[in-house]
Amino acid sequence: MNSSVKLDTLEELKHRKLTKVRGRKPNHEDVEVWEEECAQGATLIKSTHHPMGKQLGHLADVISEEEYRLEIEDDDWTYELLEEPGAYNPNITGDEEEWEIKRMEAEHKEAQINFMKSDGVQEHFRREFQECMDPTWIVPLRKPRGGYANITIHQFLKHLRDNVAKLTTKEKKEMRSRIEFEWDQNKDIMEYFQQMSEQRTKLESWGVAITDEDIVNQAVAQMQDSGVFDRLFLRKWEQKTDGEKTWANMKKYLHRGVSRHQTV
Repeated sequence: MNSSVKLDTLEELKHRKLTKVRGRKPNHEDVEVWEEECAQGATLIKSTHHPMGKQLGHLADVISEEEYRLEIEDDDWTYELLEEPGAYNPNITGDEEEWEIKRMEAEHKEAQINFMKSDGVQEHFRREFQECMDPTWIVPLRKPRGGYANITIHQFLKHLRDNVAKLTTKEKKEMRSRIEFEWDQNKDIMEYFQQMSEQRTKLESWGVAITDEDIVNQAVAQMQDSGVFDRLFLRKWEQKTDGEKTWANMKKYLHRGVSRHQTV
């Protein structure tokens, strides 16, 4: 039964290919495309292991821990790679009530299913990483005997970011402009803040340092230019100390005042 879960997962993902980049060194744009393609495929395979796994599937097996925290709005969540739970639940001693044994067996069966799905996602994209580029770029990950058998999606992407498509100083400077986008006033202000946080986390995964001051200044400038907030409200923000002008404090301040201090 468990093997069929993995086979079903592989079958469902068989058309989810990574864009081929042959004959040249992959760059950061290629890696971002591959990450997005992995993310789209992994999201299809639903899970009850990761938070919001019924909606996000195995997305946690692709994107960074920081990015997934933003998705589920939980700053304390930590990623754990699923491990083979074994054929039987080792916690069942035989001293439990019958109903409790059935519950423990059901939970163990669910853990087995989640593992086989995760294993299928990992195996599919492990093959794809070996096919989508010239092998020389991932050879350092290859183990003498096991090859790429235990290399995860996270490990492929980290290796590519850190060693193959590592950004130049010029590219880092160009990527910083990604936080410089306008607030669409037809959308909730918290959605704008969420997009800013997502861009910051993505940039930091590439080694592009974004400080609270960087995104606070960008966001406040958007609020000032929007004409939505009255001047007194914004002036009170400017009068705060540098220590108070954090990203977290700014989001709370503007969200709290977005309805009370809008111009009419």
